[in-house]
Amino acid sequence: MWPDRRPRQSVRLSVDTPAERRAYLERIQHEHARIVTGISDQDPAEARRAMREHLTRSLERYRRLAQGEKNGRR
Repeated sequence: MWPDRRPRQSVRLSVDTPAERRAYLERIQHEHARIVTGISDQDPAEARRAMREHLTRSLERYRRLAQGEKNGRR
């Protein structure tokens, strides 16, 4: 199969404390929950909106990580 292209481990390693790791994972879980809710509710517009927001935020997090910013935030 194809190797996993999502740099999750890099993002996790960029977070210093357990509290920061937990906050990061909670943000991601919230984004995923919005996508699932849109699908479960059979609301394609909401699912699409939530997915676009998640992908946009993910791209921002990875760009910040690549620039060396801590926690994928400014």
